[in-house]
Amino acid sequence: MEKIEILKWHRTVEAFDYSIAVDWAIESLQNKIETENILILASFFKPIDKNEIQDYVSAALRDFKEDEHYENYS
Repeated sequence: MEKIEILKWHRTVEAFDYSIAVDWAIESLQNKIETENILILASFFKPIDKNEIQDYVSAALRDFKEDEHYENYS
């Protein structure tokens, strides 16, 4: 599964691993895909504060015109 598909669930999964978002942002920059939100995400390091990063993940998904999933995941 592509990282962006996993990131769409970030607000639904309680113990979401936000290092996926940082890895995705770094990979995006390496592929010459740069937005303000990608730059911000790439600057995070462990331990990652869920409350601090969530809005940037949502904004980066919007930059790519991707919708977040809010349904319960089972």
